[in-house]
Amino acid sequence: MEQLQLGTDPYKLHHANASDTEVEAAYRVDTKGDEEAVFRLIDTSVNGLTIKEAARLMGKESNAVSGRFTSLKNKGLIYRTDIRRENSGVMKVTKGEL
Repeated sequence: MEQLQLGTDPYKLHHANASDTEVEAAYRVDTKGDEEAVFRLIDTSVNGLTIKEAARLMGKESNAVSGRFTSLKNKGLIYRTDIRRENSGVMKVTKGEL
């Protein structure tokens, strides 16, 4: 099976005229580890998972997790279902493994 490229390049996590603090913060984010964690949480969830649910399970704020959902969705690894919980869309895994 082809090895998936998880993670997001730090330069994509900040704006072109971001402050030095914002740039430094972008380089500290473990996008690869977080994407893998989010994927595994969704994959093991029988009923799919929302951003809010994943954030709670990971002990993070929703805004710290939402970008990982976006990245996984853009890579075709997860998809949004028609189900909503807590005003959030439920995501499920497209492919069964990393």
